[in-house]
Amino acid sequence: MKRRILAFLAVGAAVIAPFAVHADAAPPPPCELHVWPADVLDVGTVGTQANRDGVTNRGGLIGGMFSSANPDRLEVLNATLYQARQAALVSDTGPAQLLSLPADCAVILHADVAYDRDKKARNTSSASPDYHELSIDAVYFNSHPLYGKDILTYFTYRRFGDQPDYTRQISKMKRVKMKGIAFATKEEVALSVAAIEGAFAETFRKFARESVKP
Repeated sequence: MKRRILAFLAVGAAVIAPFAVHADAAPPPPCELHVWPADVLDVGTVGTQANRDGVTNRGGLIGGMFSSANPDRLEVLNATLYQARQAALVSDTGPAQLLSLPADCAVILHADVAYDRDKKARNTSSASPDYHELSIDAVYFNSHPLYGKDILTYFTYRRFGDQPDYTRQISKMKRVKMKGIAFATKEEVALSVAAIEGAFAETFRKFARESVKP
């Protein structure tokens, strides 16, 4: 079962169109939105010994449940929302419009590069006259026996415009609940992955709609 599920995930990842990466050029695009995905989908549970806004570190009760009773589930979650997929899902939402940016704003992915939230200057060497940054700080799959399952994502958006340092920063988390998910068959895995990805994309829509104003 584990091999079949992982094979299904590998095939699914192979058919995903690669996320466009714009190389440095002169002159730069008139508008750029640089996106830093989170490292990986994390697993947690809400409880009395939680840390940031009620989210535990990786593992905990949910991680133990998956690894002992249903090891394939943790494999599925580990293979879901990898960096390029996060960026593709955000790109599919139309991030420029949601963030009130020009419709032709270039979206640029920075995979395998850590985002420095302590830095006030641009995190890249871009000279774009209308420059913006979006960091997906963390993504959690949460489960609670009373409150159900959800995806919780932390975002940081910075608007620079034509300035070397950011002129505006918004950093918030958004949560989207999901219905029951299952992993026993290939069909259930496909539906569960789609539910997780849909909830993740909706967390970005909520962040942009509720937090970022023109």
